[in-house]
Amino acid sequence: MAGSKLKLNLNEQNELAFKISIEGSTNDIGSTKPNIRFMISESDANSISLIYPTEKDDEGFVTVNIPDNDYFTEEKLYEGKLEVILGNHYFTPIEVNIEFIKPLKVEAAVVTNNKEVIKEEKEIPIKPVIVSSIEHRKKEAPKKRTWGELSKNEQKQILNYRKQKINEQKIKQLNLTKEYFKDILASSLSDDADEE
Repeated sequence: MAGSKLKLNLNEQNELAFKISIEGSTNDIGSTKPNIRFMISESDANSISLIYPTEKDDEGFVTVNIPDNDYFTEEKLYEGKLEVILGNHYFTPIEVNIEFIKPLKVEAAVVTNNKEVIKEEKEIPIKPVIVSSIEHRKKEAPKKRTWGELSKNEQKQILNYRKQKINEQKIKQLNLTKEYFKDILASSLSDDADEE
């Protein structure tokens, strides 16, 4: 494990950015596009690991979003590992220690002449950290984009998702119709049997 240590905010979404360079060539089938993911696990040998997908941003960085998660605690040290799978080749170009910490809070109380207490809280955010080509960014809420601002791949994913949901709805409707006709047929057969 590398000696680098990242401090990430507990109970907040965190973003890590990696600059990756892949050199060389291979003849493996399916090795044209790398599959890159980030794994976080406890330091214990028999621990649970969480794997997060990555995305490539406009600046060429590979980014991973680590959402707010009840799994992480402040007292433990975690191991983070960037995994690159290229065909049947597996690489871990960087490994880091990760510590989740609570953001600092500063409280102030103003006491007026009539002994009324007025409190104010302010969080002091942790500044972005860069360690071994990793950048920690505090994730802002994603801005809403119009259809025209989406990439062709994103538009295709949305259309495929909608198509899948419509197909699921059609199948559900067909199953309901099928059950309805079964009930009518069963009822009709039982009425015929009663008349005989």
